[in-house]
Amino acid sequence: MSDKYFAAHIEDEIQWYLNSRGIRGRLKPPLWRTPNPPEEVNKQPVRFNPAAVDRAVKTIGCLKHTKGRWAGKSLELAATQIAYIIAPLFGWQVWNELAERWIRLRRETFIEMPRKGAKSTLASAIAMTMAFGDGEGGAEVIIGAASRDQAKACFQPLHDLATYSPLLQKAGVRTVTNEIRQPRTSSVIKVVSSRGELAHGTNPHASICDELHVHRDGALLEALESGSGARLQPLSMIITTADEGRIHTPYDKRRSMVEGVARGDFKAPRMYGVVWAAPDDADIYDEAVWDAANPLYPETPSPDFMRAQADKARANAADRATFKRLHLGMRANQKEAYIPIKDWDHAAGDGSWTPDDMAGATVYGGMDLAAVSDLCALMYTCPQESGVTRVWGHYWLPEAALDRLDHMTELAASEWVRQGWITVTPGNVTDYDFIRERVREDAEKYAIKSLGFDPWNSTHLTNQLAEDGLVMEKVRQGAVTLSAPLKELKRMTMADPPLIDHCGDPVLRWMVSCLVPYTDAAGNVKPDKQRSRGKIDGISALVTALYVQMMYNEASSQYEGGGRVESI
Repeated sequence: MSDKYFAAHIEDEIQWYLNSRGIRGRLKPPLWRTPNPPEEVNKQPVRFNPAAVDRAVKTIGCLKHTKGRWAGKSLELAATQIAYIIAPLFGWQVWNELAERWIRLRRETFIEMPRKGAKSTLASAIAMTMAFGDGEGGAEVIIGAASRDQAKACFQPLHDLATYSPLLQKAGVRTVTNEIRQPRTSSVIKVVSSRGELAHGTNPHASICDELHVHRDGALLEALESGSGARLQPLSMIITTADEGRIHTPYDKRRSMVEGVARGDFKAPRMYGVVWAAPDDADIYDEAVWDAANPLYPETPSPDFMRAQADKARANAADRATFKRLHLGMRANQKEAYIPIKDWDHAAGDGSWTPDDMAGATVYGGMDLAAVSDLCALMYTCPQESGVTRVWGHYWLPEAALDRLDHMTELAASEWVRQGWITVTPGNVTDYDFIRERVREDAEKYAIKSLGFDPWNSTHLTNQLAEDGLVMEKVRQGAVTLSAPLKELKRMTMADPPLIDHCGDPVLRWMVSCLVPYTDAAGNVKPDKQRSRGKIDGISALVTALYVQMMYNEASSQYEGGGRVESI
């Protein structure tokens, strides 16, 4: 394995367990795996308890497959699942002085693998084990989904396992509406799709967050993890496929944490993480790569299935990106990669200038005022004699919207406010007086040639700025109008060396990772707020500014069909 990836070797204790229990089968190590436990945690001894693993394996083995060619057969865990998931989770224990007993060491778990890796079955089996086979009275197990539809999809395998397992039926486990209950022990499994569905005082013994990459913010995950403080040995588990490579998302935060612990950047012995995926430089059509990236291959997915998906990937760029992400676990997607984040980072410049250095220079502006209760952006562009265009801007956010943006960015928004990148205005709507005052100050500092804005979303502010002497340009926001400047932004970013210098603006960097453009039948593109995952107001403002710059510096006829720009 390349030294770019870090996966701790399987522990001697777990290898002994596999040998002593006669568990056979080829082990498939993950691409990333957090380190083996130390001998002590917080000065308390750590041990491996094979009996605890036996109990979990036995409980899961009492469940029955409900679909496909395995329907009706007992759930028999593969050697890889036992070695890298079940044994590390249930086998390692730490002494608890307060309770005077051994308890589970791992409290937080991150499991990632490509699709068709039996994630839903495994998650359901672990949920059943934690609810009805962990010796916890009144166990409450909550599965967190990103939507109601996803919640239904999560509940169905639970329902089927409970319905078709004779042992669970004998133990009094019943399906009640949208819950699985065991009245005798007051234990329950339920699926929720929002923070609001969690009853006040929820105290989960275990929580399972399904497909973290589709959660728009971390509110539900935060609520699930923070509610288990009264439990002695809770388990918070995330089980997911890879995302599209966006930054400052709940998935990105957890995946980065796993990689950091695996590399040894910091220690977190109570957390366990495994990621099965193909390396970034792998040959995606090599069947040996498919085998390594999928822990249960060739049982699932089958070679025929993978070959069919690979055939589509060869023929189409969009299908190729989907194949890499969903079936090889590679964080890549054709939509979010319109401007790859690594190329954007390369265009951050050397930090040798600040906006104050642009005093007196001719600049072009673009505004995205959006909704009054949301983020607003103003971006400037300043072409240099070297051919590089310097870019900077301002952002405003109503105070009441900061918490929502924090959830979307895993608290990065508050840090951006503290650093001065975002200005928070009082109340629950943006105070446009703040924006007007900033533009007036900028007009005294820079030679603002023109400010572009969306006439459809025109407000009293644009009229005020015109009265203040600013040249305000109406820039239509259709694909025909914005295609040239958006493509120019991409070209400038990916040039070698880059022809844009954004000075490392972290807010704009996040927005670039969220960008999903709309493409019309003629191949014209524009930033698309509906399709994008997260805010892209800064990108919209920057593209508008580039349009104005191009209009003033190029013959408008050069941009065929570029749309009409009107001054007010």
